[in-house]
Amino acid sequence: KAEKSVAKMAEIQEYMKNLMSQQSESQRVQRDLQMDVTNLTQTLAQLASRRVAAVAQVPPPIESPGAVLAEEPPQAKGTVEEEKPSSGDGVEARSGGDDEAKEDATTKRVANLPAVAAASTESEADAEVAAGGDDETAGDAKEDATTKRLANLPAPPAAESRPHYRVAWYRECGCTGMEIEAVTLLVALAARIGTTNVRTNPCYEACAWPKATKAVLSQIEVKHDYMLWPRSQAQWPQPGGKYVLVVHAAFEGVCALPSGLELERGSDDERSRERSGGLFRVSRSMMETDRLNADAVARCNGQFDAIWVPSSFNFRSFSEASVNKDLLHVLPEAVDTDLFSCKIADDDLAPAPIPSFGLPKLDDFMLTANDPGTFTFLSVFKWESRKNWQMLLKTFWQTFPQASTVVALANGSKVDVRARLLIKTQQLSWGTDVFEDVTDLLRSLGMSWEQVKDRMTIIIESLPTELMPSLYRAADAFVLPTHGEGWCLPLAEAMSSGLPTIATGWGGQTEFMTSANSWPLGYKLKDADSGAGGEEIWGGPPRAPHKWSVPDKGELRQAMLEVVHRSPAVRAKAAQGCEDIRRQFNQASVAATTDALLAGLGGVAKTA
Repeated sequence: KAEKSVAKMAEIQEYMKNLMSQQSESQRVQRDLQMDVTNLTQTLAQLASRRVAAVAQVPPPIESPGAVLAEEPPQAKGTVEEEKPSSGDGVEARSGGDDEAKEDATTKRVANLPAVAAASTESEADAEVAAGGDDETAGDAKEDATTKRLANLPAPPAAESRPHYRVAWYRECGCTGMEIEAVTLLVALAARIGTTNVRTNPCYEACAWPKATKAVLSQIEVKHDYMLWPRSQAQWPQPGGKYVLVVHAAFEGVCALPSGLELERGSDDERSRERSGGLFRVSRSMMETDRLNADAVARCNGQFDAIWVPSSFNFRSFSEASVNKDLLHVLPEAVDTDLFSCKIADDDLAPAPIPSFGLPKLDDFMLTANDPGTFTFLSVFKWESRKNWQMLLKTFWQTFPQASTVVALANGSKVDVRARLLIKTQQLSWGTDVFEDVTDLLRSLGMSWEQVKDRMTIIIESLPTELMPSLYRAADAFVLPTHGEGWCLPLAEAMSSGLPTIATGWGGQTEFMTSANSWPLGYKLKDADSGAGGEEIWGGPPRAPHKWSVPDKGELRQAMLEVVHRSPAVRAKAAQGCEDIRRQFNQASVAATTDALLAGLGGVAKTA
């Protein structure tokens, strides 16, 4: 009986194995059939488009992979993606899930609605919750203002003047700095070259974007990540056309190909055939230390046709690490300079009212933000050692130890000020605990939370994107003694908001920070902490220790003392910073640079 039972169990196991194999094969066949239907649908659409274009004597639109155009964006949110680490510059402070069903993107594409003026459905409006306790009317007014801002971007070009390329932009999800950077640019790029020429992957865990931004995303998102790249040569562009994939994510390392794309590096011959067929791969990468590892360099040189870095700092560090200079180009990050607008420094005008943020601790802290005797330093960053939060807290409390401090400046003048520190940060799932870290640091200074609670608040909760400008406007200065940045969007947003901005004078932020428009701090280079990014971010074990900067603590203290004086010179410098950001790094300007870089891939320069 035992032998029969064992034999029976073996039969059952074999049966189950065969059944699972059949199910797997069935799923593969189903997917292949879906792709066939997708390709057929696209082919029919292309034929119909050619027929209409021929009748109108207008050239047909540039073709791109069928899988990219034929599939609609997901109609509802699915399972939240697994959270992964990112080395992107951090505004990971705005995330907030949105469970609204997306509008029918196919209908939008057929109607060819302009990206910047696409309206949301009534169901979206009903589902929208006004953040921070605003009433319905205020929420509608904010959305109207957002739509108007987007409508001021350049209109999509006419069919005959559209670029001979399409771009698929793989963005990092989770409301990381990378995602915020990507979406800010994509909205402007879609407005410049048309939504039909832009595609991006879905993000089920994303920022709480304004309705107008979500309307643009609903038109350009595909259903699955892998649809951003052609699955067969039949889906390649027509002769003269071009299809560009931009990988804008850091969670798998510098110049990495995310697994969701299902895209292999390919041999040199395969890559050459792709380029000849009009297919190009671009990496949007950055690094916050002074070097790259060999593995990262090999990926940059071997599997991409261009590397777009945000700053001259990264151009130097990448090229000095032996990344091919011919592949490197500087593409700065874009700032929504209408959303992050300059504060009006006028003593004759009443300060702007501070909105409710919907967080009692933050709202209570902001009650006295407009008090002339109160000076609030703001810092926005993700909670990791690279941001150098230890020096920030220590220097603040050593500079302003009392509730009210009489500050003596170098010129002999004195200021009586109640200085406060507001930190907006993100608790990283793989990082240390924010409040435990701060408790330990305060203890080392002989202090406790009870002593500092009235003059320091740390917010780890998410804020909607459109409330972030109010956070900047409620502050009096911005400070971040960071060890290293690839760009640092919060610094640019602070300057665009007209805040006196203090930060280390080393890293990607030197692309826009100068002694004429901000307070860059002196520094020394030292070996970076081993936990600063890890082998996954750096691209393998380092050949030599990575270095980053340690800002001068004395200069940090002096800069903080200087800005609390609110002198005309301080105001003038902050105003210059605002003007510089608005002129050089607005959405339309960066979208134009992106357009030129896309058009120039393969040796074809962008024509005026």
